Amino acid sequence: MARGYIYEVSENLEDLGMMKEYDFFKTPGFSFADAYKDMQEAEAEQVTAGLLQGFRGFGARVLLKEGRLGFAFSGEARRSYFRPKFNRAKELLEKMTLEEFSTSDPFSLRRAIRNNCEDAVYYDYMFLPLDDFIREYMKEGTEYYVGNVVLMH
Repeated sequence: MARGYIYEVSENLEDLGMMKEYDFFKTPGFSFADAYKDMQEAEAEQVTAGLLQGFRGFGARVLLKEGRLGFAFSGEARRSYFRPKFNRAKELLEKMTLEEFSTSDPFSLRRAIRNNCEDAVYYDYMFLPLDDFIREYMKEGTEYYVGNVVLMH
């Protein structure tokens, strides 16, 4: 069963097209998924278009430059992206008791805040969960373009 995709992302078009599935097999200690598979160009474009359509729904700009799809988030688009996750985390926390919070693994709460189990980004030679990229690395208004896509199993 597919777990998600790794999207190669950069501000610079010339930096795209480098990421391949073998990058994840040869990285010592790296185990984000059990298996990886390069996506064919047509498939990758379709998957990327789906991701960017979702971003557009949050208010991000979708771009096309030299045949590459891209995106740019405003501050409001970033907040819109995280709003459902924030509301879910608040809801889970309100239902949780102090005993549960202090003695068990709050997996659902952690996943609502930072989802490591779905799509990811390969950015600036770093592998990041998509949520981390959007929250910590993406600069508002900066244009990012998508290169290769790898399927994670």
